[in-house]
Amino acid sequence: MTKFKLIQGVSIVGFLMLLTSSSLLSIGAVFSTLDAPLGVNGTYAIGISGNTIVGGYNDSDYGAYVYLYDGTSYTTLDVPGAIDGGTFVGGISGNKICGTYFDKYNPVFTAHGFLYDGTTYTTLDAPLGVNATFAYGISGNNLVGIYQDSDYVSHGFLYDGTTYTTLDAPLGVNGTYASGIDGDNIVGSFYDSDYLFHGFLYDGSTYTTLDAPLGVNGTYASGIDGDNIVGSFYDSDGVPHGFLYSDVPNATVPEPSTMAVMGVFGGLVGLYRKRKSKTVAA
Repeated sequence: MTKFKLIQGVSIVGFLMLLTSSSLLSIGAVFSTLDAPLGVNGTYAIGISGNTIVGGYNDSDYGAYVYLYDGTSYTTLDVPGAIDGGTFVGGISGNKICGTYFDKYNPVFTAHGFLYDGTTYTTLDAPLGVNATFAYGISGNNLVGIYQDSDYVSHGFLYDGTTYTTLDAPLGVNGTYASGIDGDNIVGSFYDSDYLFHGFLYDGSTYTTLDAPLGVNGTYASGIDGDNIVGSFYDSDGVPHGFLYSDVPNATVPEPSTMAVMGVFGGLVGLYRKRKSKTVAA
């Protein structure tokens, strides 16, 4: 039985991987355009929980901001301490939203995760993430993301509201990235010894490698909901394609949660490194 299904019409824009209409026809019959009023240079929908949608937009200066849309109005989320135009959303579960923001230049732009519960913003800094923390996915009280240690090596993490647990795929000798969570199942990607990306599924005890059959130049697992995993792979010509992988072992019952399809690996981490390199050059 084929478990990997190719999703046509995937494009990468900035740090987001967006599914075009041809990708979404099987999900619903009605398409509604979402354009944040201030998003004159682009609006991106990232996650949904119930009737609430979160995403990002780029304003007239191409600054990155996070919005919450309740079906009627758009609300910009201003994370305390974030530089102007330096906030990115990761996901939503219930009334909780996670993401990443960059603080002021001192002496470099530093990335921090954040959690917003509708009232209070909480900064998330993994204890070993001395160079950066990124929050990408949320399910209930559990968050996943990555941190960069003192050597700028990336590690995945699980945060349950109290404790940070490092997630390192056994074959991820050059970095592990946790990007999505649903119940006890976590998905992400890792760099092997040859710096090739592979997707993974972690059920709390075992890491299962996910390699799309045509993904000879890398496979990225981005989001999970129930027994479905989404992500992207690069074919022999280096062309990106989205994929849907079904039949996850011991999957939990699906609930409205984050199905954020983000190119997180070439995105926020790349943006962070770009900003850091610019700082060093200065």
